[in-house]
Amino acid sequence: MVSYCQIHKTPIFLRSILLCFWLVVYGYGYSQDYKIQEHYIKYENQTYTHSDIFLDRDGFRWYTTRNGIIKDYGVSKIYIPLHPLAKEAAQDYDIEEDGLGNIWVGNISGGYIVDPVSYEVKALTWHPSNSQENEHFMSLKKGPNNSMYIITDKGNLLQAYANGTIEWMGATHLITDPHWISFLGNDPEKLLFWQDESLYLWENDTLLSLYDKTKGLLPPNWVLIDKLPSGIPPKRSGHFYYESTPFEYHYLPKIDQYLFTIPFYGVRGLIDDTEYVFMENKDELIVTKFASESNTLVLQKDKTIPIEEGFEVMTPHPSENKMYLSYSTKYVSIMFYRRFTQHLLSKQLHAKDISTRNIISDSLGSIYAATYQGIYKIDTTGKEGKLNNDLGGIRFFIWENDSTFFAATDGESLFRVKSRDGSRDPLEFEPPFSNFQFTTIFKDTLSNYLLGANKGMFTYNLTTQEVKKWQPPDPLYSLEERTIHDLLKTNNQVWVATNNGLYKFDPKKQESFHYTEKQGLLSNDIYDIHLDTNHLLWLATNKGINSLDSLGNISSYTLADGISDNNICNILETDDDLWFSTYSGITLIEKESKKVSILEISDEDGQKTEFNRWSAHKFNDSILLFGSITGIYSFNTLIKKNHKEDPQLKLTSITTFNKDLEKAEKNWSNLSGIKTLELGHRNNTFTAEVALTNTHNIKNATYLYTIDGLMDDWINQGNNHAIVINAMPSGSYTLRIRGRNDSGVLSSNEISIPISVAPVFYKSIWFIIATILFFVGITLFFAYQYNRRKTLAAANETKLRELEKKALVAQMNPHFLFNTLNGIQNAILRKSEREVNRHISAFSKLLRTSLNMSFEGTISLKEEIAFLHSYLQLQQEKLLGGFHYSITVDEPESISYIFIPSLMIQPLVENAILHGLMHKKGERELNIHFQVFPDLVVGTISDNGIGRKNSEKLNLSSKRLYKSKSTAIMTKRISVLNQMGKDHKLGYSIEDLNPNDEFPGTKVIITIPIKPYSKE
Repeated sequence: MVSYCQIHKTPIFLRSILLCFWLVVYGYGYSQDYKIQEHYIKYENQTYTHSDIFLDRDGFRWYTTRNGIIKDYGVSKIYIPLHPLAKEAAQDYDIEEDGLGNIWVGNISGGYIVDPVSYEVKALTWHPSNSQENEHFMSLKKGPNNSMYIITDKGNLLQAYANGTIEWMGATHLITDPHWISFLGNDPEKLLFWQDESLYLWENDTLLSLYDKTKGLLPPNWVLIDKLPSGIPPKRSGHFYYESTPFEYHYLPKIDQYLFTIPFYGVRGLIDDTEYVFMENKDELIVTKFASESNTLVLQKDKTIPIEEGFEVMTPHPSENKMYLSYSTKYVSIMFYRRFTQHLLSKQLHAKDISTRNIISDSLGSIYAATYQGIYKIDTTGKEGKLNNDLGGIRFFIWENDSTFFAATDGESLFRVKSRDGSRDPLEFEPPFSNFQFTTIFKDTLSNYLLGANKGMFTYNLTTQEVKKWQPPDPLYSLEERTIHDLLKTNNQVWVATNNGLYKFDPKKQESFHYTEKQGLLSNDIYDIHLDTNHLLWLATNKGINSLDSLGNISSYTLADGISDNNICNILETDDDLWFSTYSGITLIEKESKKVSILEISDEDGQKTEFNRWSAHKFNDSILLFGSITGIYSFNTLIKKNHKEDPQLKLTSITTFNKDLEKAEKNWSNLSGIKTLELGHRNNTFTAEVALTNTHNIKNATYLYTIDGLMDDWINQGNNHAIVINAMPSGSYTLRIRGRNDSGVLSSNEISIPISVAPVFYKSIWFIIATILFFVGITLFFAYQYNRRKTLAAANETKLRELEKKALVAQMNPHFLFNTLNGIQNAILRKSEREVNRHISAFSKLLRTSLNMSFEGTISLKEEIAFLHSYLQLQQEKLLGGFHYSITVDEPESISYIFIPSLMIQPLVENAILHGLMHKKGERELNIHFQVFPDLVVGTISDNGIGRKNSEKLNLSSKRLYKSKSTAIMTKRISVLNQMGKDHKLGYSIEDLNPNDEFPGTKVIITIPIKPYSKE
């Protein structure tokens, strides 16, 4: 962080000395290290391995069992039987991969070739022309032109091809029990053979002895070395010493290599192309290396690794720096690496965790850490100690000169501290407002400092001790109510990171700009700013990483792009990478390629490290320091440059389930041939299993997925490699999967699976068209009935008024019908089958009641209430967010015998919903109450909607093309019915429910006489 993590300018020679010091003093923190992981072989009844562990071109492991071979993805296994007809298990000797990716297995009956896509198995046998007995395939080695070299138990050398062709190359008569075949260097024309007593070279169809009985029996424990350490005379035989005991080594001029007889079972080394030798000694694995001591060749012990005694095969894999130990029921992988982190202020040295809040260093190489417990110092000898026991709660450092720095607390205290002994002097600092809190400090000039606070930015003059508010060049961009997180000055520009976005000020040009989420930032909370050497501005936020170029273009990096966590704490830069500390590990972004990788760091208890904000420091170009909740982690970037991985993500199986989720169809072969995953609307659940290469501890791998067309974000699966997708809706989608190995490196590829889910029948085009035609027919039927009644209404004046009443009722039916049909159509498009059935059931009730009302002028109050319930249930689904309603009656026992004019209440309820509740946000209520008197019914419809005035304003502003006629129709009906009645008249009134509220609501009271309209 530029504001308070600046590095003092130090002479180049002194910085070089300090770098060497750090690499020596803290070198133990960056030494060779290892991780051990157990893998159990058990697969159904296959529990015993017969071969070493073989890695295919994708980095997945293979091994043979009693009756077949297993491809081990780490998270899952595929068993491929080789001997389905054999009564007894056949012994397998070797396993290898040819240039086409086919897997070859040599065993007692010949050999087998396994297709890498379909996993089909083809048997392969060979016997001499003078014999009918098949020879055993003892040892395999990939040859040129996609061929395979084979040594048989009779000493015959064969060259075989995947199509089954076998060529005899010659008879190695001296070899009767070959154990090993290898190339000399990378030359496929020169083969080395080894059996218990001798070492041979096959060259130009001739077998040459390199070491045989004439020189003494070749011991079982030996290695070939092509180069001796400097200081040892080359190209001659001699002795070397291991723990003061001499052992012979022999120079073999025909192959220009040295054969060493070692004291234990040994194998050539793995790490960084060096000459490490691994030796077994019962329950330990000894890691050694040849070196020259006073011109004497010695085998030095590097470390001892405890292992379980009794392994059968030790298999090295230099390409991935791993050693495999095969036991009868399991294998153990040992991964070797260069540890490039060192934990300072760790829990091992202190009574409790030291949460580090800020870090600086001086010109001599001492490190100072601000913590909750005070200031700690790590001196040039590596000694850790507290600088001052009275300095608790320190949040920030900044150097005043080479021997004094300022320390600010969480509150308003500011100290001048001597770096030599930690003595302090409080500074007279008058906070500019109450509850002042420091957030950052930036040294502007020799005596002037910029102070970031929780309510803006200020200047502080060290000489006058005067505090002033910092004024931006544009008064429109005030920082008074902003929390300042970081400051950065570039040329004449000032960049300010706040809790309300990023501000850019140019006092010289009098220009300002404000970047927020509206301009494309991931978040308005910006915690750290860094300008890299390519003039790209990087921002740390609580939702990921942003970069900003000189043209204002913004790029984003989130979990989906491979970063370790979206909560970004600090930013540091090396020659090649940007380093971001997060709440869960370190994220690296290569400056040129923009490739993302992560480092998941664990403390002594194995817990993932959470780093702190505003706690990072670049000690030099090779050492970076990041503060965490458990101390400081230093990173040697030189070692990390040589330790990059490239994991690949592979699809291992797809399992689809039937409608009962019981029977499954699993496909684990020919997955590359799947173009689109076809699913039915009821068979729409499946599982996709994936696996990662270059992953030592598969339990620490993580997987992410998203579904284009269904999801907006990526889902983090954790270490679950099986992506389970339940009940996908109909449509076309693409499942996308990414993976991250146990080192935190994102897979270089992404798996994409197109998916097509057939629609449910009622969402198909033909069903929707048929439904529309059906309801159009019903509508035309009602229109016909209306016209027929209108013609018959001309009989006489009294009859005319009676028919006019019915015609007005029928006039409302199509209007209400089309509104309801529109709601059902929407429900069909977005609801499940059960929901649609419920909608249609409610609609059918409305339809029956409406049909009855077309022929009868009155309806019982009980039927009217049931009609309103069905109507309101449909309206609840139609209205976004829904509403609550209630229907109550004073005397419910009498509602079956009270008859009122039909469709008199529904238009008022519809108006309450459309004009009152539809445009209101929040809780919505509709209450209907009936009071029953001897000769009339009083209905009250009240809502808590927006009110009449607000509704009128909305109607005017929206310029609605459709205007409801229900109120006008009901007014005319009341007029006609009142002309026919003699005693009580129908009437209604409208008033505001709560006139002084923001949403006053509306109350409608309607009075309906009973007697004149009762059924006879």
